[in-house]
Amino acid sequence: MVVEPAIREGQVLTGPLFSKLRLIEIKGLAVATGTILLTPNERRVAEDRRDCYWLYVVTHCASEPQLQEPIENPARFPWYEVTQVAHYYLSVDALKQPVEIREGQNTAEKWKTRDE
Repeated sequence: MVVEPAIREGQVLTGPLFSKLRLIEIKGLAVATGTILLTPNERRVAEDRRDCYWLYVVTHCASEPQLQEPIENPARFPWYEVTQVAHYYLSVDALKQPVEIREGQNTAEKWKTRDE
């Protein structure tokens, strides 16, 4: 019998699903193929717990999700470090402008700074 529990991000699975401990990371792709990313912490755990760390990849998440064959010890594959990530910033000073709420207008127009 196959057990397919509803799983949310960060949830720990317990119960008689497996005969021994499995640390499972689940990653989803909208289509059939793509790139799987691990956070630094996920990668560290995969390296440290090779004996029980598994990667589950679900493809076609945008249409009909399909669970691919689970991968035991994904740290054995050649992972490549992502060293440049785009970031966006907002100056705290930009948040200090007084705001007025205007009644009777749509949501986008309700919140206006006094300078507008």
